[in-house]
Amino acid sequence: MRPIDVDGSLARLKEVEELLNFPTVRGHVERACKLALGLARSAPNPAVANLAMELMTEIDKQQLGRANRLGEVLSKLRGALQDSRPG
Repeated sequence: MRPIDVDGSLARLKEVEELLNFPTVRGHVERACKLALGLARSAPNPAVANLAMELMTEIDKQQLGRANRLGEVLSKLRGALQDSRPG
């Protein structure tokens, strides 16, 4: 089993947030979704994986102009990643 790179995951999450600050720039949303999927796949635990998948749903809702909880999910995911630090 390989060690979990929590710092790398947090860096990817920060990149997602930065990309979503300018969602109308071509490619930003697609890249953010790919990063979120990567976070889900490399998650240190099921809770982080579920939040990363929820993040993808909220990104889709934002693109459709629907009410979303993007900020809330980003915050929860950041906290879950920080809580999963080893030791």
